[in-house]
Amino acid sequence: EVDLGSGSEPMAVAGVSLQGRVPCSGHWAQTYELLKFALSGCEEECGFLTVAEKTFARPPVRLMHEVAMVLVESRRCFGLGEHDWEVDDDLATYSAMTREHKTAFFEQLIKRTNAAWERVGGGAGGIATQATPADILSGKRCEETNRLLQMLCYLSLSLSPPSGSGGIGGLGDAAPQWVTRWHLQYY
Repeated sequence: EVDLGSGSEPMAVAGVSLQGRVPCSGHWAQTYELLKFALSGCEEECGFLTVAEKTFARPPVRLMHEVAMVLVESRRCFGLGEHDWEVDDDLATYSAMTREHKTAFFEQLIKRTNAAWERVGGGAGGIATQATPADILSGKRCEETNRLLQMLCYLSLSLSPPSGSGGIGGLGDAAPQWVTRWHLQYY
């Protein structure tokens, strides 16, 4: 609310600016900041948070695997119960994985991420990653790779904490958010 009539000089509104947000932009700097926020409190197990921020411009496969494992196993980004993902032992240790194992891991990760967003209603809002395991393994379409990481972060942030005090509300919604209606009233 703005009071334009309480001064000796007449005042007028010259413009109104409305904005929205695109939470899963795919931009690497947003991924880095979102990861720091989503993983706050577990920095000791997240050594990848100490890498240079620009590393996320073209994230290495090992980094993608490490980040995904922390978000899936420690932060339970897919939730508990029937949607939880217990990663198989042959997919859990990066150094022991073959190319086929890496492909299988990222296929499952992408499939489960898109399914999770479909469950929470984001699929209807166009929230689905178009990344493929081949993109991740070859370092191509890095925007989609970063978008996948951002989606995982939002999943981990949107879950209610164990205390039952609720999640983070609308901040956990990864769908683009724009002003669709507003009202101007004058006297």
